[in-house]
Amino acid sequence: VHYHAVLVDMHLRKGQSSPQGIEVLRQLRSCYPSLNLIAFSGDLDMDLMEGALRAGADRFIAKPLVAEEVVSALDKLEALFLLRE
Repeated sequence: VHYHAVLVDMHLRKGQSSPQGIEVLRQLRSCYPSLNLIAFSGDLDMDLMEGALRAGADRFIAKPLVAEEVVSALDKLEALFLLRE
């Protein structure tokens, strides 16, 4: 199975002070450089958003997730993917 995009929640475990999703993004970007990464979180702290983008996220979406917003982000990533082929 080949994936083109992954959605990563920044806070994977409740009660953790640091966002574990940042490390997941780094590892995914390192192992799969062409994979599209969408980070999401209910914590809309600017440092978290910037950290997610620096770690490799292509987009950042706020929770609660809205279906139309997720579909729109995926559509944009698909369009970019098709342009690269």
